[in-house]
Amino acid sequence: MSIIKKTIAALFLVAGLYAAYLIYQQSQLAGVLFVILALTVVVPLAVGRARRNSAIKTNIGEMPESNIDVGVRQARATIMREDGEIRGAPARKQSS
Repeated sequence: MSIIKKTIAALFLVAGLYAAYLIYQQSQLAGVLFVILALTVVVPLAVGRARRNSAIKTNIGEMPESNIDVGVRQARATIMREDGEIRGAPARKQSS
């Protein structure tokens, strides 16, 4: 699978550089910006560090593995408390 992803990334890079060359002939700034845009798409694909949103989500019953998981749990609990789904929790203090 890794070879396929790297091949696709290389094809995207070649196509992006060719398109950037054609754009660069018309407008230098637009060509440079297109290269930057193409690299932001190609580099994560080639390196394989792109994460899916499903990998970030944490189930309620699981122990958190990172600070992101802890933050997601706290945000969910806060929203549930504000929506009234959690009973018995102290009300949020209103600043005056």
